[in-house]
Amino acid sequence: MNVLSTRAANMLERATVACLRVDLYTSLDQSSRAIAVGLDYLRHLAIDWSPHPTEEVARREYERIWSQLGSRTIEDLIELPLMSDPSSLATLDVLTKLGPPSLQTDAKLFSLVICRAVHLSLEGGNCDRLVLRLRFGLAWSPDRASATTMPDFDSAGSAMTWSNSTD
Repeated sequence: MNVLSTRAANMLERATVACLRVDLYTSLDQSSRAIAVGLDYLRHLAIDWSPHPTEEVARREYERIWSQLGSRTIEDLIELPLMSDPSSLATLDVLTKLGPPSLQTDAKLFSLVICRAVHLSLEGGNCDRLVLRLRFGLAWSPDRASATTMPDFDSAGSAMTWSNSTD
């Protein structure tokens, strides 16, 4: 797999290889290696995260979402265009793969992963990859001490409703 990494000719190929490697290491219960692979990919995009970020870094990324949301309504979010940028979609794929190993190793890293996926959607539009991010983790704050009102999807994943869950 390391050889594939060196042969990736562009960011899309790098993302594909990173996803495969993260999947491999996650399935081998080597979360630290999976995270290292994902973080290496993100560094190529000038996203330089530690595998164990500080509370301040996680909080800043979380607050960035609220700043981006501004006064938008849930209807405004539903009406965002579909994400079409291949690079953003590839990055969302890597972030999605990083979710499980980051959850196992560092809650603040998990928060960064979720927040960055949401950030990409707010910038680039909606996509099916984001549904799982919202469903799985956005009601969860970086310090895991409190839940926050954020969008949630119904069981079919097609309609958004506001929830104030403390799960």
